[in-house]
Amino acid sequence: MSKLNKTNRETTRVILFMSFFLFFLWPIGAEEIIPNIPKEDVGFPLPYYSPVTGTFAEIRNHNLHLGSDFKSYGLNGHSILATFDGYVDEINFSKIGYGLSLNFYNPKHKIKSKYAHLHSFGGELLDLELLRQALFLMGEREGFKLKLPEKMFQAKKGIPIGKAVKRKM
Repeated sequence: MSKLNKTNRETTRVILFMSFFLFFLWPIGAEEIIPNIPKEDVGFPLPYYSPVTGTFAEIRNHNLHLGSDFKSYGLNGHSILATFDGYVDEINFSKIGYGLSLNFYNPKHKIKSKYAHLHSFGGELLDLELLRQALFLMGEREGFKLKLPEKMFQAKKGIPIGKAVKRKM
């Protein structure tokens, strides 16, 4: 059997499994899984229109992409906005994968959003950027994962919380 046929069969299995999950299992108790969030409580993560360059659940190198990427037009420093009211739950850095990222949490709706491939933290969360710089100065250049106290770094929907890196967000 050729490598291409094996890859195609593996891809078909993944798609069939996801289809089965989405169409047969998800509707069972979906009301408890999907929160009913008013449209006005959620916003777009950018202050301008930007096309999607990577979609959620697209197949990438034998796995599913777990986010949505937006075009950054080859520039660093575009503001990344909080998509809802909440606080920074965790910050991470890795030389591979997500790079610099933060998890943002809304306790009212119990939803979490991950902002990955960031250039820096910023906007109204200047102290969070200073914390990132301090971690790098302490020698954490290979990577870190830091769970933060609840509501230590809060932001309202639409407030800048980070800066984009030029390759993607």
